[in-house]
Amino acid sequence: MTLRDNKSGRASNTMLNKRAGQAFRLLGILGALLIGLGLAVFWAMPSWQYSQSGKAALAVALIGVDISLFLVAHAITSNKAWGRYVGIGYSILILPLFPIGSLVGGYLLVLLLTGWLKSESEPGDSEDRRRK
Repeated sequence: MTLRDNKSGRASNTMLNKRAGQAFRLLGILGALLIGLGLAVFWAMPSWQYSQSGKAALAVALIGVDISLFLVAHAITSNKAWGRYVGIGYSILILPLFPIGSLVGGYLLVLLLTGWLKSESEPGDSEDRRRK
């Protein structure tokens, strides 16, 4: 575990990744609860307002977004670069949802933009530097 500054006692890079992953996991859990509640209410609406295929397409899309939150959380805690980029994208999309979305999105951006460790699979890692 590498500390950025041992004297100041700041959180390590791995800890920041772990916190960001936990935050995305929490968003996924809250999203699953809200999606389940919303779909239960939406499905109870009279069928003349919305077609069954439209309801099913909405359900699949929302569940897909929620599953992607869990995948991003796993990628961030595994220190994958693509997880960081997708996480930053999600954080930016959450920012306009004032007031809670702004706080959560800002917190996630701070975690994802500071103290990021390079993934071992990225080109230009420490082995490439040692060869030079």
